[in-house]
Amino acid sequence: MKMLVLADIHGEELVLEKFLERKKKAGKEYEIVLIAGDTTNNSTSFMVELMEIFPSAYIIPGNNESQNVVEVMQKAKNYAHEKRFELKDGYNICGFGFSNPTPFHTPGEMKDDEIYSRLSKMNIDEKTILLVHAPPSGHLDFVRGAHVGSVAIAKIIEEKRPLMVFCGHLHEVIGIEKFGKTTVVNVPAAEYGRYCTVEMNEHGFSVQFKDI
Repeated sequence: MKMLVLADIHGEELVLEKFLERKKKAGKEYEIVLIAGDTTNNSTSFMVELMEIFPSAYIIPGNNESQNVVEVMQKAKNYAHEKRFELKDGYNICGFGFSNPTPFHTPGEMKDDEIYSRLSKMNIDEKTILLVHAPPSGHLDFVRGAHVGSVAIAKIIEEKRPLMVFCGHLHEVIGIEKFGKTTVVNVPAAEYGRYCTVEMNEHGFSVQFKDI
């Protein structure tokens, strides 16, 4: 199973142009596409264009998407916020968008108490690929001398132990880190020309960061 993971595109047209060009040349490269929020800078037309290029992508909103953009995103085939999708070999994808509060008071912020209340109701298990926007507190979230990730997401990972967690949100931090039995991946910002791929098979999985 081959996956493409994008985060924080922020309306960068070059990203869509590059992937559209590759799609025309190579056809369908990836079985699964995950998009971890902050896709646009409040452009509904960009969101429509993205959904046309990746019609089956599992997509969640970030903290920067305004309500009108989210309403367009909700029409996507695999809009994943607060939803679970079954995959082959017993794996599943669960999604939860938005972020814990930031100093910037962006449209898609949510208190950690609410994030935890809503996430805890989801059927997340040890074969879950969890797609979130904000990183878990204490893991790949250290910016300007402080951990700024979501305490709620960290608590959910401790309790439910998903297989993998993909997040974005913090352009300054990328990487792969173990959190108990869970592998957390903070995906590089596509706005800056980078993305992530994952290869999964019966022996496990490998993650790579690549340049667009």
